Amino acid sequence: MRRSLVLALSITFLLLAVPTSAQQVTSLSLSLQDSINLAMKQNIDYQIALLNLDNAKIGKEKALAATLLTGSTYDKLQAEFNYDKAERDFNSQKKQLIINVVDNYQSILRGIKEVSNKEKEVEVAKEQLDNTIKQVKAGSASNLDQLRSESQYEKAKLDLRKSEDSLAEKQDDFAELLNLQEGVTFKLTDEIAYEPYNISLGKAQEEALVHSDKLAEAQDNLKLAETNLDMVKAGDTAPLDLSKAENDLKIAELNVAKVEANVRSAYNTMMQANENVKLSQDSYDIEAENYDIIKKQRNAGLKTSLELKQAEVSLLQTELALMDAIHNYNLAVLSLKKLISAELFPAPPKEVKEEQSGETSEGK
Repeated sequence: MRRSLVLALSITFLLLAVPTSAQQVTSLSLSLQDSINLAMKQNIDYQIALLNLDNAKIGKEKALAATLLTGSTYDKLQAEFNYDKAERDFNSQKKQLIINVVDNYQSILRGIKEVSNKEKEVEVAKEQLDNTIKQVKAGSASNLDQLRSESQYEKAKLDLRKSEDSLAEKQDDFAELLNLQEGVTFKLTDEIAYEPYNISLGKAQEEALVHSDKLAEAQDNLKLAETNLDMVKAGDTAPLDLSKAENDLKIAELNVAKVEANVRSAYNTMMQANENVKLSQDSYDIEAENYDIIKKQRNAGLKTSLELKQAEVSLLQTELALMDAIHNYNLAVLSLKKLISAELFPAPPKEVKEEQSGETSEGK
């Protein structure tokens, strides 16, 4: 009897120890800021970058210790500049990770919208096919018309499958970027928001002169090249070595000018993207007004349900184009901010909400 009781307790313990599928799967409700925070915690490349930065600091301390023996001003400058470069490279990698998270996040939102649109297009194509079949039976349409409708319907279904596959790939890429555990699902809670970045070209260039990591690196290299050239001129140096030192100085000067020119290019790209947002918004407003007119005509019996659905598809397509324009503008803003070393997202961090659940339609 006692043995049976022990066996029963052991089986009960094993059953309790094995989690159910509902307990294994965790669903994350992710805002954009949540996603950025997770990437900072879990992205593998970012964790490697943190360790490389620490190694660079160790290398700097060792190099500076060596200069205590040699007394070399150039070696000391080089040791400090090498670490400064490593720190700037790390900051650049960090900002690029944030940009990648934004890009992936908004791409998924765009993909969800596209799938929804394609589902509506399949619905419209099916209704068009059904109408054509009826017209063929009534003798008001030909078999060729039916073949065309069938082809359009099949194409609409194929486009839907492509959009679904593309969305699934984006979700997988996002999960990999955040280094989510297998089986973890996620739901994105933010929308693609248009937030104009009000800055003039002059202000952007001014910010770059003060804060730009790229410009600081170029200026450090310029200072290092100037110091090296002075040392070469002061010593008994071969003409070829002197020529190389002079060339290095000219290259450093050109790189400083190049960074300044890149600011103008990034600013122009942002402004062009902003104009595209305005044009896309105008197109959407026109289609929205057209849809409202057709809807009223449908209610008055002047339009068919198919014509109303076709107008809705056109409206959804312009809405998707507007999302694309805003997405591209947001990326252009972040690229400019990265170049001038401005804060990408000054918003305070939020906690990630975890729920025990099975599936979500948004991501896996």
